[in-house]
Amino acid sequence: MNKLVSTLLRTATTCRTLHSVQAFHVLGRLYSYKSDLALEAIYPNSSLRLYTPPPPAAKPDGTFNGYIPLEKVNITYSRSSGPGGQNVNTVSTKVDLRFHLQTASWLSENTRNRLAHLSELTRSQQMNTADALEKLRTFIRQAEQPLSTEPSAETVEKLRRRHEKAARERFPGLVLTPVGVNCVSPQDRDIIKTSGIAVVDCSWAKLDQTPFNKMRSPNPRLLPFLVAANPINYGKPCKLSCVEAIAASMYITGYKQEALWYLNKFSWGHSFVELNQELLDAYAGCANSKEILEVQQKYLETASDELQQDRGFPSSDSEETDEDEEAEETANGSDEKGKEKCFYPTMPALMPESDSEDELPPAWEERATSDGFVYYVNHQSKSTQWTHPRTGKMKRVSGDLPLGWTRHIEEDTRKVIFVEEKTQRKSYTDPRLAFAVEEAPTQVGELRQRFDSGTNALQVLHGRDLNGKVALITGANTGIGFETARSLALHGCEIIFACRDEPSTKVAIDRLLAEKEAAGSRCHFVSLDLASLRSTKQAAEEVKKRYKHIDMLILNAGVFALPHSLTDDGFERTFQVNHLAHFYLTNLLSELFDHTTRVVVVSSESHRMSTLPAGGLSESDLCPPQHKFWSMIAYNNSKLCNVLFAMELAKPQGQV
Repeated sequence: MNKLVSTLLRTATTCRTLHSVQAFHVLGRLYSYKSDLALEAIYPNSSLRLYTPPPPAAKPDGTFNGYIPLEKVNITYSRSSGPGGQNVNTVSTKVDLRFHLQTASWLSENTRNRLAHLSELTRSQQMNTADALEKLRTFIRQAEQPLSTEPSAETVEKLRRRHEKAARERFPGLVLTPVGVNCVSPQDRDIIKTSGIAVVDCSWAKLDQTPFNKMRSPNPRLLPFLVAANPINYGKPCKLSCVEAIAASMYITGYKQEALWYLNKFSWGHSFVELNQELLDAYAGCANSKEILEVQQKYLETASDELQQDRGFPSSDSEETDEDEEAEETANGSDEKGKEKCFYPTMPALMPESDSEDELPPAWEERATSDGFVYYVNHQSKSTQWTHPRTGKMKRVSGDLPLGWTRHIEEDTRKVIFVEEKTQRKSYTDPRLAFAVEEAPTQVGELRQRFDSGTNALQVLHGRDLNGKVALITGANTGIGFETARSLALHGCEIIFACRDEPSTKVAIDRLLAEKEAAGSRCHFVSLDLASLRSTKQAAEEVKKRYKHIDMLILNAGVFALPHSLTDDGFERTFQVNHLAHFYLTNLLSELFDHTTRVVVVSSESHRMSTLPAGGLSESDLCPPQHKFWSMIAYNNSKLCNVLFAMELAKPQGQV
């Protein structure tokens, strides 16, 4: 039944035909469809009449008050029908309401702007006019609500259900998972060929939080023993990254070339094959999972025998004590004797030297004296020595504790305990040991990597005093730039935040003030919009007025995957922001540099995928027209420009 809304006036004279089912009434401004079941037809003598209530008063803040003037709305009616248009229902109809934003003067400008982001032509189609109007009211009110950066509870629930559903859907191919039963073997070659291969992507630190029981697969597989070569877990057994796991499986099942193709996309990829060449070839020569396990067991037993071969520990009459001070005295007092009678063991060269060799054998503990010397305690033989029991090398640490750590003595046990003041985290292990450095090697081949991709800025700066230093960082208000600025400021450096957005920069500086007032007070804002060479020049002039010298210039700001657009200077935006403006800024500030100044250019691995020609470079290559533009290629090219710029800066003065 067609329900009529109160805003449609029924004051016109009823016109009927003798056998008609419907009649149209002229309302002066629009036509209305009415059936024989209308109010006037059922109750012809009723005193009830529909009327239009007066519009409510406008709200002081200009927001929507719920009133929609029908003269501003385009109203159309249509009969509903069954499939194919047959069985037309002559009673029930659908009403369609539309209004255009340009003519919606009954809405505030701010509301129209918000609606423009959602729909230029706003409409609602319901079974009756009242429902259609209410739908429009709800839509307008929702548009006036402030946008939330956090997903709604409904969205979170939908995502959770979607993830659970995806996890329940079975992948027909081979799946590498820690809960597999059989090892991947050459028997699985046909499965990979027909259905592919996948790996469960999970963090090694959060295995217990991964819902493996919901990730069902008809072909779950384990990987045999292999050594990781990725920068995070280099040298650690079994802790492979996803690409290492897939490449190893393809190598074992006979797809050697495909495995090398995947690994060659990473700078460290070749190291994985070099570390595991013997094992990979042995696994590939097996027939099934059982033979794979036999090869693995034989290899591990051989490696264990080699590790134990010629291993010895120094004898000593010194007793291990609970207090760190007594242990220091024992270590210092046994130095000379140790040199006469201690045998320093070495580890057989099973694999290239890596941080995994620092793992101590059972019963050994690493400690440090108050002045920074590292020594090793054997709780089994109750002896100490200055050299690592596996590598035979000596280490040193900084005399000062890392920022935020303090040293205490427990009242009950009288043991030394270390406390991180901010989180109140406690540890019996000296935090300085995380930054232990080996004594200077006698040969260049003995050098070891101190930092890797898992090292953060605070670890790199540990023990450094940067008081009196000045660093200018572009894009320092967020991301890598903020963490760099924060770490430098916490170590005493004065930071110039060269950023485009002043409010977000103020928020970043306030965060530093809350963390450490002295660090935040050393941070200053300079307006810099890299999309404008004029703004870049003004920023450089302001810096030169305030400072006489810059110790560090960190060119960090950048944009990624922008659509094609030109700056006011006529250059493609990605190229100017990522490279050209930084190049210009460096030249403008060069008079504040001396031989100690360091210029850091933040680039990306994607520079390797640049399409810039080796010769005959033109402006159209760097700033292509729109029909030749691809945002990812533009980003890659700008990152290659960063690398070439840094290489040019690194050349001695006068050399080109």
